[in-house]
Amino acid sequence: MSPKLEVEISKAKKGDPKAQFAVAEAYRTGKGVDEDFAEALYWYRAAAEQGNISAQNNLGTMFQRGIGTEKNSKMAAYWYRQSASEGPKRNTATACIRRQC
Repeated sequence: MSPKLEVEISKAKKGDPKAQFAVAEAYRTGKGVDEDFAEALYWYRAAAEQGNISAQNNLGTMFQRGIGTEKNSKMAAYWYRQSASEGPKRNTATACIRRQC
């Protein structure tokens, strides 16, 4: 594990949503740590619950595609709606496209 990621994990454990998102990205991509989609899902959720729009959108994608979890269209729609309600028009468009509206 990279020293930078260790610092981010420490911040994430203390509740920093930006750090939680960074840790989720690291686990999703395998940068600085072994790829672990379940761990990515955990950290995306932590950040998403604190209003991190990118985490909300990524969480929706993970639930939609069944990455790190079982596919769950209701949870995907929930997180896309959260992202759309808090985020810029870009996320609103993403939510609409994915929900086929």
